[in-house]
Amino acid sequence: MTISFREVKLDDALMILRWRTCPHVTKFMNTDIEYNIEDQKRWLRNCYTKSRYYHWIIETDNIPIGLVNIKDYDPLEKNLGWGFYVGEEDYKEIGGFIPPYLYNFCFKSLGVSQIYSEVFSDNTSVVKLQRIHGYFFTPANDRVITKNGKDILLISMKLKKDDFLKSKFSRFSANFPTKHWVGKPEQI
Repeated sequence: MTISFREVKLDDALMILRWRTCPHVTKFMNTDIEYNIEDQKRWLRNCYTKSRYYHWIIETDNIPIGLVNIKDYDPLEKNLGWGFYVGEEDYKEIGGFIPPYLYNFCFKSLGVSQIYSEVFSDNTSVVKLQRIHGYFFTPANDRVITKNGKDILLISMKLKKDDFLKSKFSRFSANFPTKHWVGKPEQI
């Protein structure tokens, strides 16, 4: 099994929309979206203009299976947030292997020193996975959102560069192309 990442193309709009509106994905997203291809294309076009956000299609053996993104990238403060989902249900079991690739890219190529994460409190498998990767809880940053009329606790977590690079997961490396990212740092 080979995991790789490629830049999102406008032609990916329908696939991403299908994934993003799947119950197993949207269940753990802060917001729900309507199944509207024109809105999805507009969102993708807008993403190309963002300096603090970028995303990639996750592929395994050249099969698109999901999406990973960075958000709130701050090169001065050297931190960012991130998220991902595996849209293809047949590949959900490899989801735990994907984050270390992104962490290495963020720490080694983008030069960040901290990665922030927010996880739904009932998404215990991701909380556990992030703890295995070296995250620690930052409860002062926890917050509650309302989704579908229900309050949901978002657990805030942080991963530090030095801690991660000492871990067994620091060996996971992949290319994250950034040709179309307007905010990419000069060093990559």
